Amino acid sequence: MFLLLIYLVTGIFLWQRNGAIIAALFYVICLPLYFLYKRMEAKQYEKHISNFVHQQYKESLQHEFSLEWDDQQLISSTGDNIHKTPWLELESIVEIGSLFILNFRNANALIIPKSDQVLQDVIRTDLKTKAETLGVDYDEKLNWKWS
Repeated sequence: MFLLLIYLVTGIFLWQRNGAIIAALFYVICLPLYFLYKRMEAKQYEKHISNFVHQQYKESLQHEFSLEWDDQQLISSTGDNIHKTPWLELESIVEIGSLFILNFRNANALIIPKSDQVLQDVIRTDLKTKAETLGVDYDEKLNWKWS
């Protein structure tokens, strides 16, 4: 927005100093450059965040992650670390096109990727049943996309 404001002020200044043709030419040149800059900046942020995540979690990514659940709790393990979370801590479940997201009361979330269609259907059925049993929201946002 700041860059657009600078373009607007500069265009008005050029219009007052040199006329409408020069200002229009300035806008015709700068608007495509603005959209090009916006795309390049988004790619730069994506690269920066990707490198940050890889650097922070490179040791964690070397261990296999497993997730099991029963009627009482979720049990997740990575390497030697085992974490048990009771189902009563569950606040909501959100399903998007590629993930199941389990939100807990302690502001943590568990993200389960959808990989296998058969396993995905089993997980969906089990999570919907669990949401009904616990009285928590199950939101389906299957058309949601990263923007």
